[in-house]
Amino acid sequence: MYRTLLLLCLGPLWAWGQSDTTLVIKAIAGMQYDLPRIQVKPGSRVTLILENYDDMAHNLVVTRPGARLTVVEQALKVTAEKNYVPESPLVVASTKIVIPGASEQVTFRVEEGTYSYVCTYPGHGFIMYGPLYATSKPLPPLAKDPNLAPIVKEKLGAKKEPAHAFALEYPALYRTWVPGASPAAIVVSFDGNSSYCWDAAQCRLRYAWTGGFVDNEEQWYSKGDKYSKIVGETYWKEDSLNYPLRVGSPDHIPQVRFLGYKLKDRLPTFRYLIDDIEVHETLTALPGEIGLVRRFAVVRNPSSRKIYFHASGKGSFVPTGADPAGSGLFLAQSTTFSLAVRP
Repeated sequence: MYRTLLLLCLGPLWAWGQSDTTLVIKAIAGMQYDLPRIQVKPGSRVTLILENYDDMAHNLVVTRPGARLTVVEQALKVTAEKNYVPESPLVVASTKIVIPGASEQVTFRVEEGTYSYVCTYPGHGFIMYGPLYATSKPLPPLAKDPNLAPIVKEKLGAKKEPAHAFALEYPALYRTWVPGASPAAIVVSFDGNSSYCWDAAQCRLRYAWTGGFVDNEEQWYSKGDKYSKIVGETYWKEDSLNYPLRVGSPDHIPQVRFLGYKLKDRLPTFRYLIDDIEVHETLTALPGEIGLVRRFAVVRNPSSRKIYFHASGKGSFVPTGADPAGSGLFLAQSTTFSLAVRP
């Protein structure tokens, strides 16, 4: 429970600073600060002392009004030597990285506005933050404050929504850890309802589901030992023992290498090698029904070898540009072919 929340019967549910003030803010377990928000008078000279009571490293960065997410995204490109703090005019003040049991402090001055204090250690800044109000006006009730971190809102009884780093625009893509795939998983949702998981390490579609996208909360709050949750019901899952694309003969399973992806209209096209053949794969939703279409383009095939697709997993496959070549096998008849996948 937050330190400020213990003041329920004694005063307001936040830390209040006078004109020149010093406040202690603690990093505590669960990737959070113990102060959910801070209020100071405009023009105040503020000193914040960060004490790390957690078992992982944190920092504290004060950002200008409306700049938290921009600074967090900039920090993803900054090294540990610079304490994961970008050189930006949007940063008001910042501590060094604070290891467990240590403390650091920063002093700065604020004018009227809603600043933020945030941990920019990689991955933390999307959930570990709070608003710093420089105002003499009354604040909204804590339960109705839109600037609080998600974990604070949840503890105050707000309706829980799947955790995302930002307001999603669909199609949407995440690189995250999910069950049944390697750590190089890429999850994509066409519309917030129809989604799939593509494994970049193995260059293959893992599964597809309907009814939602993903909830990242447990993965973000863990120490790397939790997955993002799949929201919805899986309607198709590939047989992990059988790689679908075969080269030269139906029995030859090729070596694969991921070459990256490109976005067009927010949808990725995955580029990879099967042996020395370069393949581009794009997935789209089946309009008006549950399912998706896998479209393959062979952009380089030096030896003009035959390419087969081995259909595995439950579901039905309707090929275009590929002919049946045995039980569950399809032989590509051109440099482009596709398969519709349904439950």
